Amino acid sequence: MEERRHFTRVQFMGPALLWQGEHQCSTKVLDLSLHGILLARPEGLTVTPGETLTVHIPLGEQASIEMNAEVMRINRLSLGLVWHNIEVESLIHLRRLIELHSPTSIDKELEELWQEL
Repeated sequence: MEERRHFTRVQFMGPALLWQGEHQCSTKVLDLSLHGILLARPEGLTVTPGETLTVHIPLGEQASIEMNAEVMRINRLSLGLVWHNIEVESLIHLRRLIELHSPTSIDKELEELWQEL
């Protein structure tokens, strides 16, 4: 199978809050990239591909990443999402997080991302 991903995915185990409309639940980040995120699927959460969710990843007292992301794939244990709306400050935190956890440079990926925006 051909690899279709253009963005480096890094493992990052951390908490996240997920909003589905007014409904909020806690979950965990499994991995992330400059374009998407894989979350542990919260029990009882019913979602469909194409649905937009809000994801909040706390990084400390002063920093967090918040994004609106579309559900791309769902399985029993996880949710794969692609973000469509992210504030510049959150994107800066996301970039730094990926740089800290990636063994390779992500400069080319950043250039591709800016072209998509």
